[in-house]
Amino acid sequence: MLMGLDKILICSQGKAFLASPELFDILNKLLKNDEDNASGDVQLLCKLWSGESASYHFATEATREIDTNTAFSILGATQVQNGALLIFRMDKGHGLLDRFLISVPLVLKPTPEEEEQATEYLARLPLKEFQPVFKAIADSHNDIIRTYSLDPAAAELHRQLKTDHVNEVNAAIQNGQVPPKSKSTDLVTRVAVALSTVTYAISAMLDEEPTNNPPEKITEDCYRKSMAYIQYLHSKKRCSQNSSRESSSQSLKSLGTNPQQWTSKPPLSNSQGVS
Repeated sequence: MLMGLDKILICSQGKAFLASPELFDILNKLLKNDEDNASGDVQLLCKLWSGESASYHFATEATREIDTNTAFSILGATQVQNGALLIFRMDKGHGLLDRFLISVPLVLKPTPEEEEQATEYLARLPLKEFQPVFKAIADSHNDIIRTYSLDPAAAELHRQLKTDHVNEVNAAIQNGQVPPKSKSTDLVTRVAVALSTVTYAISAMLDEEPTNNPPEKITEDCYRKSMAYIQYLHSKKRCSQNSSRESSSQSLKSLGTNPQQWTSKPPLSNSQGVS
């Protein structure tokens, strides 16, 4: 799996977008390879997320080089049971799980009346699918380098977010506790750029205006929305992690195995759960 992944990134000239309606199979292969024969797939994913370079040497091929800041994204969906298994397999302390955002939407089955109302509402919308939106965003970034940055108010919020995280880490160290791990400061800025760009593209298409010039300044309002969304997704991830650990612990107890010898981290305390 690793050989195919790095080859795709090299052949695509430094950018790749991986989307799958069933993400379990793809990530499961990457995680299984890393666990079974130390092929380094997990570390490659961590490096790509952090924008680090990577180099691979083969006896029968030229050296493969992945440049810094290679654009790479994974987007997909899976069933709840498979998602729980992926969360457990990624929760091993190597930091991969911290780099994923996980959403578990409350998808209720609609009544016939609700289904008819939704169908009528969607039929009245001038924009009926997302494919034109994604294409417009991709076209606005082809053959051009865009540099996104925070406006002064958003930059001050970002500075405060980083300060709060540093204070939490230092307080934990001083109290002899395990410092909290978080990629929130990076995730918030990335999601803010995505929100800003998608909002611009949809608004422009609804108003029948050009979509080739997305704003490169991220506003305070967009940054705050990104913060709220990241906080919500983190709460969902913590719930999923707790459920996965509890289920795994119960399974091991039923087999007569000590869970503390099997899990990589202790369960989260109540103070770390969803408020």
